Amino acid sequence: MTQTLAPTKQQTRRIFVSVKMHDGDRFRGYVYLAQGERMQDLLNDERKFFPIQMNSEIGEMAILSKKFVVSIEEVDDAKARSFSFS
Repeated sequence: MTQTLAPTKQQTRRIFVSVKMHDGDRFRGYVYLAQGERMQDLLNDERKFFPIQMNSEIGEMAILSKKFVVSIEEVDDAKARSFSFS
């Protein structure tokens, strides 16, 4: 008999970022990185898109295409706490 194992839950870090898109739009929210993963690892992996959590209270998400990202910048904790999602 073959037993299927449940996937292990990988620990992640939540990082507040500001993403600038090619058309000048900015998205601010949280991305999740695996332990030991760097921001450039997220941008350079094989996926064409990545999720960003736009509103931490209701869980609103956006899926961004990497080919249209101009820059992504980590925002420090103090600025992240003062940022309003409304």
